[in-house]
Amino acid sequence: MKYLYILILIFPTLIFSQEKLKYNTNGQSIEFEISKNQYYIKFKPDKKTIIKNKIDLKTVIPINENTALTTSNESSLNFKKGKSKTLEDFDYQIEKVEPVLIYKDGVKQVCNEEIIIQISNQSYLKKLFMDYEYTYVQDEFNDNQFLIKISGINTHQLFELTNRLNQDKNVVFAEPNFIRFMKPHTNDQFFSSQWSLNNQGYLGGNVDADMDVEESWAHSTGSGIKVAVIDEGVDLTHPDLNANLLSGYDATDGNLNGAPNEANLDAHGTACAGIIAGVANNTIGVAGVAYNAKIIPVRIGYSNELPLTDPNRAWITNNSWIANGINWAVQNDADILSNSWGGGSPSTAITNAINNAVNYGRTNHKGCIVLFSTGNFNTNVSYPATLNNVIAVGASSMCDERKSPTSCDGEFWWGSNFGNEVDVVAPGVEIFTTDISGANGYSTGDYDTNFNGTSSACPNAAGVAALVLSVNPNFTQTQVREILETTTDKIGNTPYNVTFQNYGATETWNNQVGYGRLNAFSAVQKAINYDNYNSHYITGPTQITPGTGGFYKISNPFVYATNYVWSIPSGCTYNYCWNIVQGQGTSAALIHGGSTGVYDITCKVYNGSTQIGNYYITVNVQNPYNGGGGGNGDPCDGDVVIMPTVIYPPEPCDNENMNVNNASERVYFKKVIIYNLQGQKIIETNEKQEVDISFLSSGMYIIKAELSNNEIMTKKILKQ
Repeated sequence: MKYLYILILIFPTLIFSQEKLKYNTNGQSIEFEISKNQYYIKFKPDKKTIIKNKIDLKTVIPINENTALTTSNESSLNFKKGKSKTLEDFDYQIEKVEPVLIYKDGVKQVCNEEIIIQISNQSYLKKLFMDYEYTYVQDEFNDNQFLIKISGINTHQLFELTNRLNQDKNVVFAEPNFIRFMKPHTNDQFFSSQWSLNNQGYLGGNVDADMDVEESWAHSTGSGIKVAVIDEGVDLTHPDLNANLLSGYDATDGNLNGAPNEANLDAHGTACAGIIAGVANNTIGVAGVAYNAKIIPVRIGYSNELPLTDPNRAWITNNSWIANGINWAVQNDADILSNSWGGGSPSTAITNAINNAVNYGRTNHKGCIVLFSTGNFNTNVSYPATLNNVIAVGASSMCDERKSPTSCDGEFWWGSNFGNEVDVVAPGVEIFTTDISGANGYSTGDYDTNFNGTSSACPNAAGVAALVLSVNPNFTQTQVREILETTTDKIGNTPYNVTFQNYGATETWNNQVGYGRLNAFSAVQKAINYDNYNSHYITGPTQITPGTGGFYKISNPFVYATNYVWSIPSGCTYNYCWNIVQGQGTSAALIHGGSTGVYDITCKVYNGSTQIGNYYITVNVQNPYNGGGGGNGDPCDGDVVIMPTVIYPPEPCDNENMNVNNASERVYFKKVIIYNLQGQKIIETNEKQEVDISFLSSGMYIIKAELSNNEIMTKKILKQ
């Protein structure tokens, strides 16, 4: 619901004497250059024809019915002069002119009077914006997060407001809701052309320079796995996709249920979906890497209507649409999120949505597997692939090398982005896949013969992830990632000169192809034979309860390690929250559980600033109070049966008793020993759930209990 608060406000005159603008959020300074010849213009819909007729159409890039980007043939030293010239060029028929902001990776962004804000309490919202005429919409996925529309505010003022908001203790974060103009990281009939599945020397490439997908199909085809394609929509009627499509979502409010705008030739998502889960053995078209997986189409943007060959063709999207698309996919049970897009400035709203998917997605918080393409500009990796908790996928050629302007494929105009964030590579050149059926799309038929870019590499990797997860749907996202990254083929001519302990094994990596090119057969084989114990190098209890845990230790510490950085989930059960009690910075840490579910405790090992190891252990946090009190599992609610002296972690109530109230998990006392303060054993019981202490003298005693899950619990009691 929208609410409108109106006040009269006189904004200060905007003067852009500087060539850059920046704002600060979450300790980061986000800086942009201001374009010297391109401007974001807003006009009334009835002026659209006049505007287009006023200037060469090549210099006007439409965004929607009343906004566009316009390019001047003259560069201006500052925005104020450029704005005046633009107004003059259009005979002052324009309502508004705003700067085009260029992030360091070249992605263009503009402000449209909107801010995304998360606050500690909704009641504080009115105070924060009391000086503005604004409307707001509450975020449907996050409590106390809002999209604010401020009438009349310009870009400079919006940045200043963002900085002020981020200094307020009641604001969790605030950021402009940027409009982003991104370049997408762009017996079956055509199976022989799908070299990424089985390469027999396709187009002069190397034999077996593929992902060994065909070999893996004897063991897994992706059954039971749902892959969300976060993109510009998927053709819902394509004959080679329809059987594998689930209900989708349109974050752009276009009410297309995850379908693309076919008139705009928005075929990118359809091509990605075909790579992942094109229907197999139907005598037509292609076979997806995981051809029995299901696709969830999620539309987060659309093209700007320009021809496919126009260099100015780009996606139009914004932070809010992207975050909502990701959050919706998680809420609707997606196992894997495939994202063939990226670029532009970091966004807290988008990052939070990704973190939510990785940490809390899937049943029992096993986590979604989130993959992003690295980008196609032969330079640094693009955000969000820069985030540590996603799998950053680069592209390889049919000659088993990083796709570059000089690789064997001959596509000299692009190269796969590379750098410290690259995790793996997958085939990304001349990929045969589905196109929008009929005349619309990349071709005039139902298939595209040369879909390329890290846009095609990412769904190839997502398909392999689906094969792995289908072997064991109980794998956590970290376990799937471990399997993918430790079963690669070491391709290319660049030495793998970084060696460290990762996932309990010695791994090699370089900044061109990461751990190497994915191998589906090897990954599926490891998934089938996965040894949960030998794969981990952290020891410690794997079954814990809120408020308890134990010591987690690196079983083989590094001689040259200077720091051990332990990471734990967030969340609480009652007043028991995840906590590193002691040992941060060392090879052994005492950690207590909080929120229930299946989680990973991780430890990154550093020598100075260089990461030399990355370990994890999966733990299951179970609620010991299931079924107790008031039907909600709260031990302080309702009638909880407390035995005369029973032991478990202190309940969040003011009493001296402790209780194992977890019959569904069959946790019980194996042994209970009571000591006096001199350390003498007074009572010892085995397999008893009650201990009679009525005969003991008044005084202080120590109780030590061993539970059936091998946990040791202690408590000090006062007998009166």
